[in-house]
Parts: sequence; structure tokens; C-alpha cells
Amino acid sequence: MNHPLFAARRMGCLLLAFCLLPLAALAEYGRVSTPKGPVKVRKSASTKAKLVGEIPNNTILEIDEIGEEWCHVLYLGKEGYVMTKFLAIPSEAENGLAIRLSADELALGEALEVHAEAEGAESYTYRLLSDARGKVKSEPVPYDTVWARPAVKGLYSVEVTAHTASGDITGEAFFRVGDAAGATADAPDADGFTLYSQRDGWWIDKRYGESDLSTSGCAIFTLSHALQLLGYQGEEIRPETLAKRYAFCLVDGGTLNETLIGRSGKNFGFSTKADLINDIGKIQAEFNAGAVFTFSIVKSHIALAAGMSPDGAMIRIIDSAPSVTLERIKDQQLFVEDGEGGFRPVEDLSEIPGARYYFDTASFGGLSYYLRTEYVARRGVRLIKPAVK
Repeated sequence: MNHPLFAARRMGCLLLAFCLLPLAALAEYGRVSTPKGPVKVRKSASTKAKLVGEIPNNTILEIDEIGEEWCHVLYLGKEGYVMTKFLAIPSEAENGLAIRLSADELALGEALEVHAEAEGAESYTYRLLSDARGKVKSEPVPYDTVWARPAVKGLYSVEVTAHTASGDITGEAFFRVGDAAGATADAPDADGFTLYSQRDGWWIDKRYGESDLSTSGCAIFTLSHALQLLGYQGEEIRPETLAKRYAFCLVDGGTLNETLIGRSGKNFGFSTKADLINDIGKIQAEFNAGAVFTFSIVKSHIALAAGMSPDGAMIRIIDSAPSVTLERIKDQQLFVEDGEGGFRPVEDLSEIPGARYYFDTASFGGLSYYLRTEYVARRGVRLIKPAVK
């Protein structure tokens, strides 16, 4: 990645090598990269200068000034000089790999888009590195655009390797995650609906009883989606709040969905039924009356049935963890609208509008798509119907 200020700064750093300018104005990021062990930090730009400390290999840090031989760095509130050859610093791609980040400064809770481009690349491998989270490396994937949503503040490195017929090409870019700007939930769409992404990394440490929302929260996310569609708003329907309120529904890593829907129906004032509905005619009638349904879309995974196509052949699905669905659905096809009043099957989740592949969790974010009505009815759906006023 080439920061807009980088090229000009590199030219000027030789003249400013001993001039201490404000870090906020010129901060760059880099990573310690030595053959082995830590790098030495000195008081001035000389191998004879006083040693003021060491920085462990692979540590990501701020670079105040970049020189041909020495860089002035800031680490854990201290400053000093490190030899440039021991730092990995982003520069203009000369090896044929270009890496572009959507931002180099993120607020906690925001998602980062990573775009890689290399001619002839057959696949890409992404690695996320930080002191806060350690190393997270993806398997080679065909996606040149991926996402990450770090749950911890700090400095991060994204290393990208493009796999081509003539060999691998590797590059690196850096970014910082700071304090939350406000709400930490995914941003709502134009209609005010938030489609949550259970496996995007943000939910790993968000508690749900003895588990966490990333591992066991599909029913909680589905309940939030249902309540939003019924017109409920506010903090009380956010996944974190629901997870605390209904933690007693979690048993052995899964959720007692009947108990969850029954209890939340009493709390929020919607109606439901103990028995699952399998009859297509009844499902269609309830949709027409403004209802939605939660259901076990595949084994051990809950999603929302949010509406039916005009011809009754397809049901719209809102799925917080579609990678789980695709992995387990067996002989069933996912569909999207074809723009001509019909539907077309998808072979890969990346074909669904709005798809985001989170490389740090090897999962797609929440998506909306369609399934055949016969399949959904066969699974059986649980009613969530607005109260009659």
C-alpha cells in the first residue's frame, strides 16, 4: 500500500533524518523484520549510539521518520532509531502486487476492506498480524477483495501473497484500530435494518452464557433480525443485549429455540406457537399477515424466513452465518433474484449481493438469499407474528 504522503516523505527523510517532527503529522506504520531475535533501538542514528532498548521481531510500530539507513520510531511511549533494513515498510509495489486498504485508521467495530491485485493471480493468501491478537492466516482463496473486523484496538499488518503460475508475490500494508466511534453494531441499511454477521470476528469475545456469540449465537442474531422486521428498535434488540437477557436458553453450546422464542414473545409482545408449521399454505397466509419465522435451516444452525416470492416458489432467507449453511445444506441450491422477475442459483457465496468474505475467520458475513419453499416447509418454521392491535 502506498500512503498518499509516503513518496514525498521518503524523498525528504534524508534531509530530515535528525529533525524530530510531531508524530501525529507524519506517522507511518511498519513491522520489525529481522533474520532472528529483536531489533536494537538507539538514541541516535548511529551504531555507536547508546542502546535504549529492543523491540521483538514482528512487532508493528509507528515510524516517525524514514531514512535510507535509519528510521525514527515510536514504541510503547518511547522513541529511538532503528536501522531501516530491519523494518518492513509499505512502498510502491515493484513486484507486481498492489494492495489497497479502505482506510489506514479504523474505529473499533468498523470493518476493513482489503483489495489485492496481481496480474495472473490464481488465488490469494491473507495474513493478519497484531500484538493484540497474534497471527491469523487464511487458506488460499480466489477472492481479490476480502474483509476483516478486528475486535481489539492496536496496530495491525495485512500480509498478502498472490499465487501465480510463475511463483508467489508477497506484499504488506498496515492500519490502526482506535477507540469506537459510537455504536459497535453493523451499520443499518437505508431501511434501518441491520443484517448481523455472526462470524466476522467482532463477536468472538461477546459472551452468550458460557459460550460466545460467534460460536453459539445464531438463534440470538435471528431473533434480532425478526424483531427489527416487526418494527422493534433500540438497544434492547441488539445481539449483545439479547444474549445477556436470554443466556438461560443456551444449553451445551446450542440454543433452546422454542424456549427463546416463547419467552421473548412474552417480553416483546409478539405471538408464536409451540408447534412448528410445515404446511405451505399456512406459511404463506402468515407471511401475508406480516409474520416472519425462525427455523433450523441446517443442523445446529438457525436462520430467518423473512418473506415469500409472489409465485410462492421461493422464501427469502436472512442468515447471520451463511458459510455454515453452505457447508451443511446438502443437495440444496441457494438462489438470488436474476433482475428479470426470476431466480438464478449461486455456486459461491461471493455471487450474492453484499457478500463480504472475512479472511480472519474464513467465513462470509451475514447475507440475504432465497431457498425453495418446499425445503423450508419440510424443515418446519416457528412463528413470530406481530400482536394484533
